[in-house]
Amino acid sequence: MSASRTRQKARARILSAFAAQLDRLIPDDESVPLKGATFADFEDQVGMFARF
Repeated sequence: MSASRTRQKARARILSAFAAQLDRLIPDDESVPLKGATFADFEDQVGMFARF
């Protein structure tokens, strides 16, 4: 049972880190502009995050 709790904690930490980065790249508040001047800039940011 402790292994599943450890897995659950690891998943929770990863999901938390992902959510923080997602909020940084694509803020939930639509009044906050996205970073980058073009869609390609946005794709590059996502690509950098995907490599982690």
